[in-house]
Amino acid sequence: MKLAPTAMLRKSELPYALGSLLDKARSVLSTPLVPEHEAELTAMFAATQKQLRRYGFAVQNHHRRRGASLEYRLSTALGYRVISVIMGYPKKAAKIPFAKVKNLANAACPRIPSGETVHVRAMTKPEGGERLITIFGKVARANQSMARDMIQVACGHSKYEFARKGRGREKLMGAISNANRNGGVRALGTFDIKDCFPSMLRSAAEAVIPLSKGTIGNTLYIPVDTHIHNALHNSEIAVPAGLPQGALSSPIVASRIIEPCVDKVPARFRCSFLDNINFGDGSVEEVEALLDILSGTFESQYPGSPLFEKCRHAFKIGTPSDVLGYWPRPNPPWFGGGIRFSPSNKALRRFYIKLATELLQMPSELWAQSEEHMAYAFAASQKSWSGRTGGREMLITAFNQYIAPLLGPAHQQVLDAGANGFSKKALTVLARSQAAKVMPKVVVATENGLSDWHGA
Repeated sequence: MKLAPTAMLRKSELPYALGSLLDKARSVLSTPLVPEHEAELTAMFAATQKQLRRYGFAVQNHHRRRGASLEYRLSTALGYRVISVIMGYPKKAAKIPFAKVKNLANAACPRIPSGETVHVRAMTKPEGGERLITIFGKVARANQSMARDMIQVACGHSKYEFARKGRGREKLMGAISNANRNGGVRALGTFDIKDCFPSMLRSAAEAVIPLSKGTIGNTLYIPVDTHIHNALHNSEIAVPAGLPQGALSSPIVASRIIEPCVDKVPARFRCSFLDNINFGDGSVEEVEALLDILSGTFESQYPGSPLFEKCRHAFKIGTPSDVLGYWPRPNPPWFGGGIRFSPSNKALRRFYIKLATELLQMPSELWAQSEEHMAYAFAASQKSWSGRTGGREMLITAFNQYIAPLLGPAHQQVLDAGANGFSKKALTVLARSQAAKVMPKVVVATENGLSDWHGA
């Protein structure tokens, strides 16, 4: 008797392919990937992809009991746990043998706490201030990889989210250009959420994520009894209540929480890049009204986890502004019309602080080579920058004319600190602070000539 085929998602909806798994395994294992191990991983992947496709189909078609049953099977399947250890393995961690991968897989299960210590480190923001980043152990990262995969097949990515593989900042600039050319968008608005990840409490995730409460509480969030070590002050701190910034699963959870709020804003153009949300419409007044709607929606959408506005900015296209490091402005009709993009003042300031931080730690005779290298790297990263080839030379010219003459005292201070035995990390911190003190005087100002240059 021939059985009816089991309903599944398409293979294209899976989070990764077999080739990606094998490539990652080669970077994780301390020995070459022998044919026996490759065959074993291939068999594990074949079984896992079937379960993921079945799970995704069940959840998308509101088969709750079957979805819960398949989630339990996935979280307890050894093959899927082995795959998740490999896919979630930290890039900078020491390589391990295949037997160690299986040992870690035996300890992984997203429905229960991993029991590992979580480390918290403060990372300096380019614009100043600090951001707390949580660093998880290998078992916790495997659990987060499993949860991330199940969320992706069950819900898919947010249709507005560009901070993910296959999209990115350059695709977002292309979407803005298309909205201007074909959608009548003449003004843009940016909206930033205050303390985005820490403000997203468990109740908000439970409203939009179709995973069990055990998986949400023990993998998407940090369990209450977790030991958290503060690497900066060598002490323990309380468990944060919100989404951990640094978890593999946090970006997709945040995008799913944000999507229903953005859905309620009737804008001609809508997109998000993590906690940065952008709208486009016909005028600045219309964009301001849309930002008001979004602010109210964030505060009321999740009663137990309201999200609040950090900052907003509505502007006509062409006004000096910052959209993820770019300044969108009208392209002259003789160059085809539409929008062209240049690095924003904010992006320029970040680049010059990074450049000055590097130069302050080396002798002056090596500056020219480093300037050329870093200017080339910056221009290469700004793929949407119109005229970036000529702009690379202008970056160096502007630095030598406006900024380099101001670095003399700071350069001598950093060199003296190095001679006195400062560590490389301490020298970098000192150089960055000195560069930041100089930079606002010459990059943010508009009367020094840089504003005329950076829009070219």
